This record gives sequence, structure tokens and C-alpha cells, in this order.
Amino acid sequence: MPPRDIAISLSFLLLPLAASRSYSQSLLPESPHSASLAQSVVASSEANSFASNPSQLRADSLHPFRAGLIYAPFVGGLKDASQSSAEGIYYSSYISSSIGIGVTELSYADLYSDLSIYGSLVRSFTLANNRKASVGVRLRYETLSTTPDYPKLHFLFADIGFTLDLTPDFSLGGTALNLLGAKYEVTGGEAENLDRRFLLGIAYHPPTIPIKIFTVLEEDAALPLTISFGAEYDPVTFLAVRLGTSTDTGNITTGIGIIYSNFSFDVGSRFDKALGSVFTFGAGGQW
Repeated sequence: MPPRDIAISLSFLLLPLAASRSYSQSLLPESPHSASLAQSVVASSEANSFASNPSQLRADSLHPFRAGLIYAPFVGGLKDASQSSAEGIYYSSYISSSIGIGVTELSYADLYSDLSIYGSLVRSFTLANNRKASVGVRLRYETLSTTPDYPKLHFLFADIGFTLDLTPDFSLGGTALNLLGAKYEVTGGEAENLDRRFLLGIAYHPPTIPIKIFTVLEEDAALPLTISFGAEYDPVTFLAVRLGTSTDTGNITTGIGIIYSNFSFDVGSRFDKALGSVFTFGAGGQW
């Protein structure tokens, strides 16, 4: 689902669990699109796999089944770390909603493993002037294990989100992550709350020119307000070139997407100051 970027999530591998704060909820991957769009996919009205915003985990009546795979090796400072994910989404005409399931794992050699499984339900709407809207809810179960010196941790997260076409050119998106206020136990039997996260973004996607612009504001009680920017240029119908950045790290992200028939293939890269190069490879299809 999943999130402060992967670089920050992985950095807490080097810290005791008592100091991990809210980063456990940040381990869900973003889509291949957002890997090269500074995580600004939350603002997009289009359906993208593995998005932070659960309202984007949807299929439709024309292509009622969608599936995707993602693999992200860390080839910089954490060469033994990798992340892999799989997802399937089915549109049910009986309830006019999309039902999704997904699993993702983040691992670092024998020192760390994080496994997350989710289920989602998304309802889409058609508004006046052919504008689109959707609302979604997602439940995530996450288990985190490190060395034998620390017990395995278990979390249950609830996320909600919406997308709304304001005009033919502008779409609004919003997400609230960890509404249940998941906790974990620290030294002495005390419980530590994981922070909730709130994201709000706008996408500009004019129908007359092949450019999309994304912006996102992210509020986290433990961190300063983050602003993300991204742009996508589609010179031809089957190709997308992407560029993005974010104020929390200042790192530049880039990516390329290719669409062939009902299939899509995405490659994203980010140079992280602490971890070096991080790549994301994704493939998806709809039927």
C-alpha cells in the first residue's frame, strides 16, 4: 500500500525496534508509476497497482481482472536487500465494486523480514459531465521479524482513500493511512503508537497535450510536512517518461513505462543519498 519512501523505511533496519516509530507502516511498495513520480500517484484518478491510495486499487467492467508484479532490488548501500510484491484485483458487477488482494515482502539477508498482506474494497462512481470518482478501504496485516534478540511484531492497519475528478483537467485525491492506530510493545511492556499519515494531492492531466503533473502534500505527526512533485510525458500512446522529486529527501526519481496491448511494463530508479541506487521493475495486465 506502502508510504514514507523505502529509503527511510530501510534505514530503521539499523536501529533497535524500540526506536522504529512509525516506519513499519511505510513498507508497502508504491506502484511502478509512483516509484518514478516521487510517490505522487495518490493524486491520480487513474488506477495504478500498489498505490498508497486504496481507492486506486480498482478494475472496471470492461477489464474486470487486473494483476501485477513488482521487484525492487537495492543495488546501493544495502546490496542484500530487496522487495517483491504481487497483486490481483477483480471487478464484481453484482456489487459494482473492485475486490483486491495483495502481498509484499521486504527483506535484508537474514537480518530482517517484513511481510504484508492486504485486502481492499473499492466503489467507483460516474458523476455529472462524465466525471469519475471512487472511494476505497483497505485492511493490511503486517508481520515484522529481525534477529532472534527481538520478538516478531504483528500489526493490523486500516486505510481509506478517495479520488474525484474536479474538471476534465484536474483530479483530487486523498488518503488516510493507519486509522486504527496500530501499536507495538516496547521495553517494560509499554505500548508505542504508530503514527497516522494523511496525504492530499492534485493531478493535472489535460486531454489535449500528452503531459500529466502531480503534486502531493503529506502530513505525518513525527515528520515535517512533505511536498512531492512529479510529471509524466507521453510522446506516443505506448510510452511514458517520468520525473519526480520530494522535499523530504530532495532525491530525483526517473522512470519509463511501456504499454503493449493489455500489458504494461515499468522501470523506475532513484538515487538515494544513504542507499545509493534503488530500482523498481514492474509488470501488469488487465483482461
